[in-house]
Amino acid sequence: MTRPLSSRVLNVVRRLVATKAGEADTSDDATAQEAQLAPPDLKKDGNTSELGQALIPEWPKLTIDHAWRVGDLGCFLIGWCLDPAREIGSVYTEAPDGSRVPLSGSWARVDRQDVVNAYPNHSAPHDPAGFIALVRGAGLSGQLNAIIELKMGSCMRVSAQVRPVESFRWFVRALHESYPMNHPQLGRIIADHVGPALEAAYTKETIPECEVLEERFGLLPAKPVVSVIVPLYGRADFMRYQLALLSGDPDLSSAEIIYVVDDPRIHETAIEIASGMCELLSTPVRIVTCGRNLGYAGANNLGARVANGQFLLFVNSDVLPTRPGWIGHLAAAFDSLPDAGVVGTELRYEDGSVQFAGMRSVPHDRWGGALINVHPRKGQSPDLVNLQVPAVSESVTGAVLAMRKADFYEVGGMDEAFHYGDFEDSALCALVKKRGQRCFVLPWLGLYHLERLSQGLIGDANFRAKVTMVNAWRFTTHYASHHGQLVS
Repeated sequence: MTRPLSSRVLNVVRRLVATKAGEADTSDDATAQEAQLAPPDLKKDGNTSELGQALIPEWPKLTIDHAWRVGDLGCFLIGWCLDPAREIGSVYTEAPDGSRVPLSGSWARVDRQDVVNAYPNHSAPHDPAGFIALVRGAGLSGQLNAIIELKMGSCMRVSAQVRPVESFRWFVRALHESYPMNHPQLGRIIADHVGPALEAAYTKETIPECEVLEERFGLLPAKPVVSVIVPLYGRADFMRYQLALLSGDPDLSSAEIIYVVDDPRIHETAIEIASGMCELLSTPVRIVTCGRNLGYAGANNLGARVANGQFLLFVNSDVLPTRPGWIGHLAAAFDSLPDAGVVGTELRYEDGSVQFAGMRSVPHDRWGGALINVHPRKGQSPDLVNLQVPAVSESVTGAVLAMRKADFYEVGGMDEAFHYGDFEDSALCALVKKRGQRCFVLPWLGLYHLERLSQGLIGDANFRAKVTMVNAWRFTTHYASHHGQLVS
């Protein structure tokens, strides 16, 4: 079926006919060809002929709003493109060295209501106006050009300055705000664009070394056997309950409590609580900080770095003990359990139901098969779970997780490239199992877990879900091969 000519093309044809008849301007062919290759905003060039101007369409339009260098992988683009008459043949990027990478075949199109509002008469009803793209091997520095080849043969060029990622945490939020949770190709967006870009942008150099500040309260053991490490973010009031419930526990004679303040806003409050609880109940405690947010893994790694114990016991701030002796039980399990690399314990909600009694990873269909962590026994009655002896588990939750300090350093500590406290525990367990060790869950030791009360302070539910998706992709990509199935 023959496609009717648009009015713009008809005008060009008329001018070509008029030129043959000697009735039109006599601009040379070279000038007209240059005009075809000029971007739309250069059409006002005085050397461009009327014919050349006619060949440069007002539409389509393409704009690159942001272009960031992501390590040595390439660059990440956020922009928009409107093509109401379907005139674009292809779009590719061109780096200063002349290398070209296809863009239109690999970008992910996303809704951009701001663009639709700005150009209501040029937006196709069912075509997303925006795009995001990880362009591999292009735009590592300097200027990046996007070349739009039209089906009629002419080209347009749009340029953008590639910038470094100056704030990684800001970059995380910017990328997650660029796509919706209900996108039909959500798994592809994470696996092909957002996930690899965030991973490439993150390096140890993006989070510089910091000076560790510490204050001590009470009489701490000179050579502790266990170092209990508790990261604090968003709120410090949990300290009061934990320290009150720990007071009088005989295990504190051989254990040190280290609170890692991972939020400068609550540092002074944490100091006041530690000082007051030590004076009131004689509970010794160390307060450690580096004056900024390191993230869940970074805070735990900092605690491990300053720890003096043979064993590291990572505990969430919303875990509340109701019995003495649980610290010693977890440490002693390494002597009695064969090949123990990680040891945890059953945890319960405040209503008495089970919060954790083993953890495993299962694929999430809508996220492209990425693995997510599930607690098979969550919400069940303790009578149904009936955990009477230590059980082997695929993973152990980071809410209460014990390791030998030597093993922790042997596997490299917690992976800080996960964001906002997801999958660090299962990744750590995967590395332990890679070494031939196993993960165990002990019967209940009187610990309650209020679960994720501090993580709820990190953005809204939509943002946290996106963070979990990227973390799931990263865990699946790097750690899934080390995982087995839950052994009950």
